Amino acid sequence: MRFEDVAKKVDGIPNMDIRQGWAVYDHLLRSGAKEVLEIGTAHGVSAAYMAAAVQENGGKVTTIDGAIPTAERDPAPGDVLARAGLSDVVERVLVEDSSYTWWLKQRVEER
Repeated sequence: MRFEDVAKKVDGIPNMDIRQGWAVYDHLLRSGAKEVLEIGTAHGVSAAYMAAAVQENGGKVTTIDGAIPTAERDPAPGDVLARAGLSDVVERVLVEDSSYTWWLKQRVEER
């Protein structure tokens, strides 16, 4: 997905402005990244910029977040990714019973 398209769809949503979004998008696109891990999803804006870039490269984004009630995030990350048309490029992992660090440690041990 083109940068301009995703930028229009996430405009005004907190935590990453368009300049920061461009820096992430451009870096991932030019590096050819196909697999990206994001720790902490917030509203999903950074995940949307990353997903747009890796979609162009034929990849996906995995984003890990604590199980925070949707009511505490307006808009919710799933809604932002759906609005951007990038839900299929992002796998959201909700960690309910531990921290990100513990979850990552378990994934490393599995390999």
